[in-house]
Amino acid sequence: GQHFSRDRRFVSVRSRFESVRSTRVWAQPVDVGNRQLPYASVIKKSLSSPKFEILTAVLVFSSIVVVAFETLSLGPEARGFLNDIEDLICGFFGVEYLARWYSRNFRPGYILKPIAIIDFLSFSPLLLRSLIGWLGVHVDLDISMDLGDFVGIGSLPEAAGDTAIGLAAGMPPMPQGRMLISEEEIFASPLIFFKLLRIFRLMRYLEDFDTFRDLEIALGLKPSEIRPYQLQLARVLLSLTSAFFFISGLIYLAENKVNPAIPNYFSAMYFGNKTL
Repeated sequence: GQHFSRDRRFVSVRSRFESVRSTRVWAQPVDVGNRQLPYASVIKKSLSSPKFEILTAVLVFSSIVVVAFETLSLGPEARGFLNDIEDLICGFFGVEYLARWYSRNFRPGYILKPIAIIDFLSFSPLLLRSLIGWLGVHVDLDISMDLGDFVGIGSLPEAAGDTAIGLAAGMPPMPQGRMLISEEEIFASPLIFFKLLRIFRLMRYLEDFDTFRDLEIALGLKPSEIRPYQLQLARVLLSLTSAFFFISGLIYLAENKVNPAIPNYFSAMYFGNKTL
């Protein structure tokens, strides 16, 4: 009986010690990797709200429209207006990308996800153009042509100087200067390619039925009218639409320099529609 009473007292003291120890902050295990940054949960909830998703979808389709009009022969004012819209869209996508990464505590694994890579490429045209402007990138093409080709043409402003033979023969100066190509012309193809990738950002809204239902409710549908088959149908339609816009862009990039019948994105869309 004495042994039983002593063991019971020992268990009671030990249980009290464990309870006190569990209440101390220093004794609790701290998982640094799961510690959230300030307001991270609030930002994550805001980014996943249906209204924000609708706004992002509108900007995605607006950017495709801007890309299409940029391929037309426009004046400086119209082209500058389109560039301003493009910069605003890129800036919005850039801030959104940082906010999504922040809401996930800047985990390195997040930026390796396919949807995160597409998010990064969505605003990369602005980064690329800014980097080009900062570095002052340009391409110089040396012009080397036969002197006889310039007989009767007259002097060109790019000419580096006169040659003794040319002056003696009465020929015009030989152009030995350099021809400057703009950065826009050099990087037009990759910029358009990155812009077209934005259409695949819409795939995140069809990841699961709950996200799709919230989006449909925000668009005005009643919860009782939403069915799982509608999600499957939306995935099929979005896949076909994304493929159409993206393939049309690839057709334009491949054919606009060599095929007069496809001078702009709208012609490529017509050809892509017939092909598909």
